[in-house]
Amino acid sequence: VHVDVDDVGAAADLLERVGLLEDGDKRVGEFSKGMRGRLTVARALLHGPELLFLDEPTAGMHPEERRETMALVKTLWADLGMTVVFVEQVMRAVMALTDRVVVFDHGVLLAEGPAAEVMQRPEVMTAYLGPAQSLERGNA
Repeated sequence: VHVDVDDVGAAADLLERVGLLEDGDKRVGEFSKGMRGRLTVARALLHGPELLFLDEPTAGMHPEERRETMALVKTLWADLGMTVVFVEQVMRAVMALTDRVVVFDHGVLLAEGPAAEVMQRPEVMTAYLGPAQSLERGNA
C-alpha cells in the first residue's frame, strides 16, 4: 500500500488502527472489499478531520466484512470523538452503528429520530421495502 504523506509513522498508526498494518506490502488489487473499505477509512483519517462522511461504506461486502467495517467505524467514532455521517442502504448496518437516523426517499425527508422508532414507521418501511401490494405479489 502506498500512502503519500509526510509522516510515515502516522500512516503506519492508521493502518494498524484499521487492521491493515500486516498487509502493508500488498497491492490494493489484492485486498478484499472489506480491506479496501478499511483502507478508505484510514486514508480519510490521515489529516485528522473532525467530521467523517462515509458513502455506503459496506457496499458489496459479505455479512462478516460488513460487521467488521461497522465495528471499526463505531470504534473510531468512540476513540477519536469525531462526528461520523454515513449513507447506507443496509439497515442492519445502520441499526448496528447509530441511535439516530434520518431517512430520505427521492430527496424528500421522511423521518428522523431514534433509529428503532424510525425504522418501524410505515412510510419508512414502504420506502425501503416497497408498497405492501408489491410484497403480496412477490415483486419486492
